[in-house]
Amino acid sequence: MVVVQFLILSVLASITWQDFKYRAVYWFLFPLLMMLFIVKNGYSGQISYHENLINLGIVALQISILHTYYYMRHGDWILYQTYLGWGDVLFFVALALLFPPLTFLAFQLISLILTLAWFVLFKRYLANKEGIPLAGCQAFILALLLLSELVVDTATLNIDSYIIDGLNGIYAQ
Repeated sequence: MVVVQFLILSVLASITWQDFKYRAVYWFLFPLLMMLFIVKNGYSGQISYHENLINLGIVALQISILHTYYYMRHGDWILYQTYLGWGDVLFFVALALLFPPLTFLAFQLISLILTLAWFVLFKRYLANKEGIPLAGCQAFILALLLLSELVVDTATLNIDSYIIDGLNGIYAQ
């Protein structure tokens, strides 16, 4: 399992480096990452395939909404050439294979907010100021989470039960 974690961290580091440096990532890293996520979840037994399908549906919904919004605003379907790269979409799909649904939504939301905040704060210091390295930022944040999972044995990325318990506590009052 440690070997799989190391391979995942290596791929995430490569995605982060390439996206920050070139604003482009080798396409084969995403299928490799997807396979490693499937292997990781297979070893841990934490996630089922129907949860993966729910997450993939969430990604499809996000992309559909973005496409519709972009088309209504600009009258064109070139979303992937200007604002959202195919690497970002492939990274969303890879993430869908790692997390259970609530954790996936939480990670997506938090990582998007952190990425936007980082970009706003540090834009003037970036060498390549064209676009936001979304997949790279999310890969970096995920690598930090995976490292914490390695360091702290009780840490897990499957926190749906904690989210549900927390919501039950809030609404039970």
